[in-house]
Amino acid sequence: EQSGFRKKRNTNDQLYLLTQKIYEAFNRKSGIDAIFIDFEKCFDKIWKKGLLYKLHLMNIPKKDLNIINSFLHNRNIYIQIENEKSNSFYPKEGLPQGSCLSPLLFILFASDIPTKLNTILSQFADDLALYARTSNNNYNHNIRLQKHLTEIIKWCDKWKLKINIKKTKSMSFTKSPVNYNRKYRIKNQNIELSRTHFRHSINI
Repeated sequence: EQSGFRKKRNTNDQLYLLTQKIYEAFNRKSGIDAIFIDFEKCFDKIWKKGLLYKLHLMNIPKKDLNIINSFLHNRNIYIQIENEKSNSFYPKEGLPQGSCLSPLLFILFASDIPTKLNTILSQFADDLALYARTSNNNYNHNIRLQKHLTEIIKWCDKWKLKINIKKTKSMSFTKSPVNYNRKYRIKNQNIELSRTHFRHSINI
């Protein structure tokens, strides 16, 4: 569920949900594995043609699509440092920064990110958290999170978004020693596991 750019929603909503799921898992003598996904320059990399195609599938009226198309394409930008100004250039991709329309367009663009019944996907703006109940002794618990992550990677490839592997982290919330041999991967690269262990309280 997306909590970014929405009235009466903030980051606490997603933190409360994650905390609730962690305590539920602890009560079942299991834990939670989470993957915190970072997109690389997400707003600057939004695929304009892909966005317009999605809006068309959503049956956005043609006149509104024309306005959005003009909003996305009919603009040039330049860089100014003190009195020095660059030549203007046309941004091929991305959403205009600072516009009240851009957050809504991003929400619509990301509205079809794959979801699964046995994992949880939470969103705040362009930050994603993917998590599921897991166990050191149950391999199936671990593989379902990787399967969901793989579907998100395929979605990113299709819609021309790139995950920043260096800023994407995984974390295990558990009362037991963490199995550090359990790794999650983006294509052929391991996601860094934050070595955090919880005994009496939850701190993020």
